[in-house]
Amino acid sequence: MRKTILVLMFTLSWTALSAQVSIVPASPLAGPPVCRPFFIPAPPFCTAVPYDTSQNFAFSGNGFAQAAVALDATFVPSHRPEWANDGHYGNGSSWIGNSPNSWLKIDLGQVVLIDTLKFGRDRNGGFNDRDPGQFKIAVALAENVYADGDDSNDGSEYTQIFDSANFGFGGTILGSQTVQASFPPVPARFVKLTIQQPTAAIDEVEILGEVDLCPENPAPSSQGYWHRQCLGVPAGEGGIDPGRNGRGPESPTEPDFVPDLMDCADDALESLEGLYGTPTCEGMNADPANDPCQRAEKQLTALLLNVCSGRLSNGCDVDMSAEGCASTTVGDLVDEIATLILVDECNLAMECAAAVNEGDGLVDGGGGASEQRLRDRDRQRRPGTLRKRGR
Repeated sequence: MRKTILVLMFTLSWTALSAQVSIVPASPLAGPPVCRPFFIPAPPFCTAVPYDTSQNFAFSGNGFAQAAVALDATFVPSHRPEWANDGHYGNGSSWIGNSPNSWLKIDLGQVVLIDTLKFGRDRNGGFNDRDPGQFKIAVALAENVYADGDDSNDGSEYTQIFDSANFGFGGTILGSQTVQASFPPVPARFVKLTIQQPTAAIDEVEILGEVDLCPENPAPSSQGYWHRQCLGVPAGEGGIDPGRNGRGPESPTEPDFVPDLMDCADDALESLEGLYGTPTCEGMNADPANDPCQRAEKQLTALLLNVCSGRLSNGCDVDMSAEGCASTTVGDLVDEIATLILVDECNLAMECAAAVNEGDGLVDGGGGASEQRLRDRDRQRRPGTLRKRGR
């Protein structure tokens, strides 16, 4: 899911102390070489070797990350963008760009704190050509179109965090070397690697870090706050019609609500079973207002916006024993709430989401389960009549 919106700014002195380019060993190999379908079906042209991807957030087979996309490619179909994060080293599983400053993007599928990016030309050592020149790394938490050739909104979505020219990189890779860029941890869902030289070859991109950690002082906002943000967005642009009373701000007061936070929550809702295609502000607009499932979806959407805005993260610990949910982290709770809505346990879903949005269900940062909440649980819960939703 997308994401956490944070201002990605680093002072030059801090970056200089924390970032560097180095040559490091490749990851351990994990199997025998194979010969990929190739225009020259013989080693070393077609050779691809699997490696240990257990620490690689960019690996497209890890259940989260998507296949890489690129500005362009040459020698297609033999050097495809999707082979740059498929878990194999070698010329037979590599991407070759077709222009100066061509880029490669990887959707990590979740917000993680990244601090390392590694790549090479041919870790099997069969080729020693097609050097990258200088390279740049940028990150984003939202992406309007994740597709080959599309960089239409990159200027507002991506923030550059690394430029190899600032750290003494010579622009060449010798044989099987692995280039490693290290930098201060930064939250990212999308990573963009821009390569200076035309027709440079990249056999694999690896991205390391850790799953997004909980903010030191998590401070979620209520569903009412997020509802008001949607009232400030014109209905024709995905917002909520304020109606005859005209209630709501003239525009959202939350920074980056449009488009970043809305895009982030849109993607998160799209990824949840049963909520596919629900836009953010539709999720925040319970209609009818007294319908338990619509109210649960409103609280769930607010929870996702709290994650997208950085007030919470998927890694924040929660204690839902007072409400009756089993999850122990925000990320797991999101999935549990979506499942509860799907099976019409909507009152329970609403209460669990509301507890976190109000800060009551957070452990350490927001309280956790108190004895009073446990005593109040049965008094506050009303079973209601749940209906099947049309969606």
